[in-house]
Amino acid sequence: MEQQVNADARPHYLLTALGIHPTMTNYALKGKTAKAEHSPLALLQLLQPEDRPDMVLCLLTQKAREQVWVNFSKEVKRLGVNAQPIDIPDVDDSAQMTAIIQDVAEKIAPDSRLTLDITHGPRHIPFVFYALALYLSGFRDVEIASVWYGNFESPATNKPLINLRSLLNLPQWLYAVKIFRETGFTKALAQRFEALQRNLPKGPERGPSTKVAKALNRFSMAYESGLPMELGLAAGELCHALENTPLQEMPGLSLP
Repeated sequence: MEQQVNADARPHYLLTALGIHPTMTNYALKGKTAKAEHSPLALLQLLQPEDRPDMVLCLLTQKAREQVWVNFSKEVKRLGVNAQPIDIPDVDDSAQMTAIIQDVAEKIAPDSRLTLDITHGPRHIPFVFYALALYLSGFRDVEIASVWYGNFESPATNKPLINLRSLLNLPQWLYAVKIFRETGFTKALAQRFEALQRNLPKGPERGPSTKVAKALNRFSMAYESGLPMELGLAAGELCHALENTPLQEMPGLSLP
């Protein structure tokens, strides 16, 4: 298969880990199915071209490297994607987990895109990936495109691939709200609504979050500049936007 071409020029990584007991499984995503021994292989087949990573970074213990890496890397290559192994130890203490986070972060370019698959690998891997995602998105401008889990517990014949991306949104929103409550600054909240509208398909669904983001940005500028009249106008604009589309009805906003 030829290497894919993506209109987004940024590098797009798929970060995953492999277990040592591969099982041929039917996976399902948005009405499509694919059969593979490892969920990231099915994911590469089922994602839309614009959402498909161009590099797979794979965490491997020594046993996984010896038992499954050769076949997995061949399949990744057959799908037209590059693959790179990242050797990790069998973790005995928290210092080793910190070292894993550091090693992986160094391999992911700033201002890139990252898709995560947490289906396989040692049990601590999802926590490592969670910490990585928060760090990379918060300090390296890495966009977390999606977070996938193949639901083996499902009674369905085709095991669904579930996107857990919304769980990463919560700490980012909590941080933005905390900044507002402690300082009155709304820039961080505006950035959350800007990210929300970017993740929606182009069209009218983007309207409500775009209006809220603009009002919050105007509020932030007026507040930081000490302009009371402009502050009042921005506050009114924000209230009007939220009256037209309350938060619980905001397209794409799935928060508790």
